[in-house]
Amino acid sequence: SHLGTGGMESKLSAALLASDAGVPVLLAAAADAATALDDASVGTVFAPRAERMSARRFWVRYAAEPAGALTLDDGA
Repeated sequence: SHLGTGGMESKLSAALLASDAGVPVLLAAAADAATALDDASVGTVFAPRAERMSARRFWVRYAAEPAGALTLDDGA
């Protein structure tokens, strides 16, 4: 909506970033938080990555800004 700042795409992106950093994530409505923590009947769990990503790999995946150009000549 005009009041929102990202919606579900932002939530999923943040959950992926956190789980790649080794942090378990539980995504649920605030009203359902207690239920989600007690019996997992609501919400979605993002398990943490089994092995932490190296700092460099994490940076390349989430912080590096890709840039460049592709030039094809007639002989390509």
